[in-house]
Amino acid sequence: MPQDEFIIKTYLMVDALYNQLVQKPLRQGGFAPKLSDCELICMEIVGEFLGMDTDKKIWQYFKQHWQNWFPNLGSYPNFAKQCANLYWVKQQMHQKITANWCEQTEYYADAFPIAVCKFARAKRHQNFRAYATFGYYASKKETYYGFKGHLLITRSGMIKAFTFTAANVDERQVLPELLEGKTGFVGADKGYLSSELKDEMKQSHINLQTPYRSN
Repeated sequence: MPQDEFIIKTYLMVDALYNQLVQKPLRQGGFAPKLSDCELICMEIVGEFLGMDTDKKIWQYFKQHWQNWFPNLGSYPNFAKQCANLYWVKQQMHQKITANWCEQTEYYADAFPIAVCKFARAKRHQNFRAYATFGYYASKKETYYGFKGHLLITRSGMIKAFTFTAANVDERQVLPELLEGKTGFVGADKGYLSSELKDEMKQSHINLQTPYRSN
């Protein structure tokens, strides 16, 4: 599919979902951004599809190559702020899209580190100081400073639920939130091993399976 056609189809999908989800103005005061919310979300989706994993890269790409299609694309700080303010809308869109797929009964859960700086700079790092903590990344046997991502996917790789916490939060505490409203089989690594959690999941008709720890 040509890239311009992909952008158009993505925008039409976003616009339809946005109008279903947003029934009243999101902003109560001040001036609305010149760049529409649908334009911004469209740009994020297209940018991610093209392998751009930061707001800055997405903004730079559209500023350089598609400014005539998005004439109201302004400064990067305004773009980044609008991206952050639309988190709830994007989360609801994701749930709406995945709900349209056939019901799944097989899931896989995992957690991963989100470091905000190099470990040596952690004590001097100012950003996220009120929220970030130290955590342990078992796969690499490393301590890091930042957050922890939590993900639930289907067997085919579709993301069904996600969230993030401080780095020191146990992934077993978060799993019930990810599985809310779901039943079936859930595979996870040793980090989720817990007889109490397994029994709790069983009460919700969830079959949690993890490897055993080697003694």
